[in-house]
Amino acid sequence: MRMIPSTPLFGPNGNRPPRSEVTIFNKLRECFVDRNDFVCFHSLNLTRHEYKRFGEADFVVLSPYGLYVIEVKGGGISVSGGRWTSENNEGVHNISDPFKQAHGAMQAIYNKLKDTGQIKSVVDYGHTISMGYGVIFPDSFWSAKGSEWERAHICDRADTKNVERWLKGLMSFWRKKDFNDRTFSTDELKIIEHFIRPTVEYAESLGQKLERHDESRVGLTEQQYQILDFAEYNPRGLFFGGAGTGKTFLAAELSRRLSALGKSVALVCKSPFLRSYLKALLTDFPVQVYAIESFKRERDFAGKSQFDVIILDEGQDLFNIEDILEIEDALDGGFKHGSWYAFHDAKNQSGLVGSTTAEGLAYLEEFSPIKLPLTTNCRNTKQILSVVQNKLGVDMGNVGTGEGSKVRELLAKSQEEACKLLHDEIVFLHENGIQTRNITLLSPLPWHESIASNLCDSYGVLTQRVDAYSIESFPPAELSFCEVANFKGLENSVIILVDVEQSALEESGAPKASLYVGMSRARDVLSVIWKGY
Repeated sequence: MRMIPSTPLFGPNGNRPPRSEVTIFNKLRECFVDRNDFVCFHSLNLTRHEYKRFGEADFVVLSPYGLYVIEVKGGGISVSGGRWTSENNEGVHNISDPFKQAHGAMQAIYNKLKDTGQIKSVVDYGHTISMGYGVIFPDSFWSAKGSEWERAHICDRADTKNVERWLKGLMSFWRKKDFNDRTFSTDELKIIEHFIRPTVEYAESLGQKLERHDESRVGLTEQQYQILDFAEYNPRGLFFGGAGTGKTFLAAELSRRLSALGKSVALVCKSPFLRSYLKALLTDFPVQVYAIESFKRERDFAGKSQFDVIILDEGQDLFNIEDILEIEDALDGGFKHGSWYAFHDAKNQSGLVGSTTAEGLAYLEEFSPIKLPLTTNCRNTKQILSVVQNKLGVDMGNVGTGEGSKVRELLAKSQEEACKLLHDEIVFLHENGIQTRNITLLSPLPWHESIASNLCDSYGVLTQRVDAYSIESFPPAELSFCEVANFKGLENSVIILVDVEQSALEESGAPKASLYVGMSRARDVLSVIWKGY
């Protein structure tokens, strides 16, 4: 049976899901191993009630034979006079009636599915399709009798030795109770799966605050679901796409999921800046994050020779024989027999940081990895996406995040005018409600050569220079500045790109790659101050 999500993830503060639910997760995963049309949804990685569209459903099993809600209650369970309690090492505490919870969740699912009007079986519920619920008590032997439940509803500690047998009995009970033997069609199963999946599978957003109390979550795109699914069943993969298609996002999420399965995972990139950012993002998870320049040294220091899985982010910066061989040395089984995944944009970002050679990428392709494109842009507004693609002639995917403001392009005839235009642009953004922390100045030049360094002296504007340490808490409260090459894989709501020449639009190599990376970092607002002097 397929599990969605495929692993029970840690919570945002490193908190594990309840032990009882993890135990049942593993039991359910072992059920119906030869049936790809059986799917079990779970909410073990959700930390906020509002993301449980269907109330308190712990597990939802979808099969051709019906849809069933499963509630799990760990500890020593007892009920007296309608009062339910659970006892564990911390004592006795009250709990909700698990049967009412499961029934309510089942009814909520039915109501939501019926509202779609797409599934005749559900619209005709009660006459043609089976829906039901059950409760699992993994730590208790159950003998209590009650009018609210049948024995078939219950899987107690003894029954958990064969959960598949209990599930078959539960399905049989509800199908007989509903007096029908109809099944969901393949199309109906797909519709229901696509409807439920976004409510239970979320991942941390790279574009939001790293502080946990402000953490937000974003739903994955259908294409990102496919990447994670393919990675679960394929030990090697090359995933490629333009800026904004979610490569860094997916590299981090995949590393978390694989580490949750108990595998030792290394996430490797070229940039020390990106390494620091990813390390902060994954601080609560057992994932080791490295920049390639210190990869061997840090492994030797930690006494860690090899990893079960290695994931490469911004892989195009590592596609050279020297880096590839160093990475292979750290992978159990090497690239031929080991498990590895690389996310890259070799077509558009090569040469800005690190180096890409045809031999490096060809070497990886020798080991028959699955190769999948990422074509859905999930970072930039349609306006930003259109301008970058049209000006640079690059493919950044399609869709975008929706309508936004027009890209602002300004031409400066002198350094003094460029500094004034930059100051005026910042004032304009503030007047339009943009917070300072949401604005990043990007330049292909280092700080002391950029017009951004004149802001403080000329206008008293304080700017935080981003480095490999401060990036861990990005974005800062102040206006931020970073070199384009060090901002790969990162983003902010507003980007003002400075110190760039329009002639770079016609060039190839690093100058054009710098424009591409700089312009594509903006989620919502992009301003470019062209250097005309």
